[in-house]
Amino acid sequence: MKTFSDLLNYLIVLAIVALAGSFFYFNDYKKKQTTPAAMSAEERERKVDQVVNKYIKQTTMENSLNQLKIDSALLEARRKIIADREAKRLKEEKELQKIPIEKQVVTEAELQAQAAAMQAQFPAQQPEMPQETELNVKKMTQAEKEAYAREYIENARKGGYQIELSEDLEVIKATPIRKPSQQSDTVQGTPSL
Repeated sequence: MKTFSDLLNYLIVLAIVALAGSFFYFNDYKKKQTTPAAMSAEERERKVDQVVNKYIKQTTMENSLNQLKIDSALLEARRKIIADREAKRLKEEKELQKIPIEKQVVTEAELQAQAAAMQAQFPAQQPEMPQETELNVKKMTQAEKEAYAREYIENARKGGYQIELSEDLEVIKATPIRKPSQQSDTVQGTPSL
C-alpha cells in the first residue's frame, strides 16, 4: 500500500505540474497573439484606428474648449465696449445738462450786435435773390410762394443765418445764428483706483 500511496502522490504532483505548465504555456501563447507581429492585418488596422480616433476626439474636445474660451472672451470684450460707449454717452449728456441756459440761448442784443458787426465787415454781401428768381416770384401763386419762402429760410438756417422775408419775398433782416461750443471744458484723465 505504501508503494501505491507513493505512486498516487507522484501522479498527483505530476498532474499539478502538468496543469501549471499548460496554464503558463497557453497564457504565454495568448500574449504572443496580441503582439503586433502575431496579429492579423485587420486587427492591427482596427487598433490603429482606435488610437487615431482617440487622439482625434481628444483634439476635437480641446479645440471646442478653446473655441468656447475665445467666444466668451469676445463676448466679454463686446460687453465692455458697449458699457464704455454707454458710460461715455451718459457723461456727455450730464456735461450738456451742466451748460447754463444763458450760454445755450442767444439773446436778441447779442444777435443784433453780431449782425451789425457782420454788416460792417461785409456790407456788400447781403443775401439777395437773383433777378431770374424775382421774375419767377411774381408769377408764383400764394402756396408756391409760401413753399419757396420756407425752403429759402431753411437753407439760410443751414448756412448759419436767421432771416426774415417781406410779403414779396425780399430779405428784410439777416442775422447769424450762434451755436453753443461743441468742445468740452472738462479734461479727461485716468481715474484713480
